[in-house]
Amino acid sequence: MSEYRFDPATYLDLMRAEVPAYERLQRAVAEATAELTVARVLDLGTGTGETLGAVLGLHPGAVAVGVDKNDAMLGEAGRRLAGSTVGLLVADLTDPLPAGPFAARMDDVERHISETHFCWAGGMGEDNAFYYRIQSPVVMIEFDHHKGVVLNNPTPEKFHVHTIVRTPNGNDYGMDILRLHYETAPHHKAAHQHHHHRDKL
Repeated sequence: MSEYRFDPATYLDLMRAEVPAYERLQRAVAEATAELTVARVLDLGTGTGETLGAVLGLHPGAVAVGVDKNDAMLGEAGRRLAGSTVGLLVADLTDPLPAGPFAARMDDVERHISETHFCWAGGMGEDNAFYYRIQSPVVMIEFDHHKGVVLNNPTPEKFHVHTIVRTPNGNDYGMDILRLHYETAPHHKAAHQHHHHRDKL
């Protein structure tokens, strides 16, 4: 079966039809960074640059790199982001790391093997959909069978797979942006100081 490729000419209409409040979601992602000092942005799976454009709209001086394996989608992203300091790279995120970085990453994972946990949800039969997670202080791996958004399967099916490999709680998708917002946003800091002062009285 050939791999599905998004068409930049129809992508936005498709997302608006399939994802509720798609534009509002892009704004919310950007607004979560509003009170941070952002100098660099890395967007993995850039597509047509909707999310990256929203973030750079709040941080116009940031230098960004966008990565996607669909060159046509990146072409549209380049037109959309013209005028921003953005480098766009056609690459497949599933390609293996070079030997040196791969060995260094695996050494880090193995050092925390005693703190590594595994969970499973779903059936054990040949045709059952399922989910699993492997998590430690330095890695989070998820495998999940999904129901359709772009695809038309109404329940999770084995042909529709989503996977995640991330670094928890820092320098990656796993960073706790909401906690960081509460800790650094001036209005939250002022409220916290007020409550702390009142507790001492």
